[in-house]
Amino acid sequence: MNLPNGLAAFIAAVFLGSTAAYSETYKESFECTFGRGVANRPTPVRLVFSVDEFGRSASLHEVDIPKVDTTRGHGIISSDSIRRLSFSWFGRDYTYSATGLSAPQNGASARTVDLQTVEYSFFLNRRTMKAAVRSEDLGESIPLYGNAQGTCQPISTLK
Repeated sequence: MNLPNGLAAFIAAVFLGSTAAYSETYKESFECTFGRGVANRPTPVRLVFSVDEFGRSASLHEVDIPKVDTTRGHGIISSDSIRRLSFSWFGRDYTYSATGLSAPQNGASARTVDLQTVEYSFFLNRRTMKAAVRSEDLGESIPLYGNAQGTCQPISTLK
């Protein structure tokens, strides 16, 4: 069976392992701080991230949410222009610090937030460096929102 050269190389790399080193490069990095989230929902108070060199994804280096343990991750950029930057990500691996679970123990309330179904959205006005972050619980029939306003500052590009 004859395979195209590109496909043969791909299969060989998958089965034999690739010797090429992969490194992520970024065109810019930011550190943002936010006030308390409106509606007392799990909303970040601090966010450190970098935008990849092509403006397609954001690498989340640090996400601080009160009473929530977070992990590093990636967001999908929806807008990257001279005036604005916006992206979103899901908190699928986030857990409540007190229990280590994604949903609160006191599940008797119909308005609890399961972190696995929360989508976070970030918006930055590049002119003023003012930012907003929003959390939306997509697992509810009536979505639960949290919003916070803040500011960002560019930081030296992380590697």
